[in-house]
Amino acid sequence: MITKQLAERIAAAKATGGGNLITDGDYIFEVEKILLHAGYKGTSFIAEMRVVESEPTVEGVAPNKGGSAASLIVNLDKNPEMAPGNVKAFVLALLGLDESATSTEQFVGHLEGLLADAQPARGMLVADTTFRKKIQKGPNIDKPFTGHKWSHVPQTAAEVASRRAAQEARGAK
Repeated sequence: MITKQLAERIAAAKATGGGNLITDGDYIFEVEKILLHAGYKGTSFIAEMRVVESEPTVEGVAPNKGGSAASLIVNLDKNPEMAPGNVKAFVLALLGLDESATSTEQFVGHLEGLLADAQPARGMLVADTTFRKKIQKGPNIDKPFTGHKWSHVPQTAAEVASRRAAQEARGAK
C-alpha cells in the first residue's frame, strides 16, 4: 500500500518522462500490473506491460517486439527530483487526466486506486514515444538517456474488460 506522503510527493511533482527496459520506439502497451516495490535499492514504481504495437524510431535500434513483456521501473529513492514526475506522467496519460485540472487529492486517489490489489488498470492501453537526451548531472552526466512521452489511448470500459479477461484466461495476475 502506498503511503499518503509518497503519493502526495508524486502528485506534487511536475510530470516528466522516464523509465527502464523499454528500447527506443513508438509503442502501444497493455497494462498487466502496477505496483510499488520496496527493494534494497529503494522504492520503485513498476508498471508491467505487454507490447501491443511497436515501431522503430532510431536507426539500428529495434523496439521491443509485439507480444513481449516490457516494464517501466522508476526508482523513487535514487532520483527523488525526477522520478515522481516520471510516475505522474505515466499515470496522467494512462487515465487520460489533465495535470492542470487534477488536484493533489484527486491524483493521490487515482494513484492509490491503481496500486490496489484489484489492479483496475489491468487491460488498459497506454501509448509511449521514446526520445533521447543527455543526463544533466550526477556521475552519469552527458551519457545518453532514453526518456518517455506517454499519451492516453481512448478506450471503452468494455474494451478494457475484454483485454483483462483475456489476460486472466492466460493466467496473468
